[in-house]
Amino acid sequence: MKIIPNKENTESLIVLWSDVFGDEREYIELLFPCGKAICDVFAAFDGDKIVSALYLLDCALSFNGSHYSGKYLYAAATDKMYRGKGLMASLIIEAQEYCSDSGVDFISLVPADEG
Repeated sequence: MKIIPNKENTESLIVLWSDVFGDEREYIELLFPCGKAICDVFAAFDGDKIVSALYLLDCALSFNGSHYSGKYLYAAATDKMYRGKGLMASLIIEAQEYCSDSGVDFISLVPADEG
C-alpha cells in the first residue's frame, strides 16, 4: 500500500533498507529529510512491521522535443524471511497502477544485479 512516512514507519523503512542493502543510516536518511520522504513510498506490512518496500523517485525524459514525466523505482527491498511470497510483485503492480492513474508516462528500474 502507498504510505505516508511518519516517525514510526520511517524508522522501520530505514531498518529494512539497511538490513537488505547494507547501506549506512546517514545515506538512507537522505530520502527522509525532517522524517518525510521526498518520494512516493509503497510498503507491505506484517502487523506493524514493514517487511517489503519500494520508492518512486520523480524523473523526466526529453526525446525528439517531447518531454515525459516518469518515476524511477528505487530500493525495492523485502525482508529475507518474507521473500518468495509475492509481496514485491504486489507492491510493483500497485505502484504501476498509481503511476498510470497519476498520468506518469513511464517507470524505470535499474536492478543492482540479476538476483
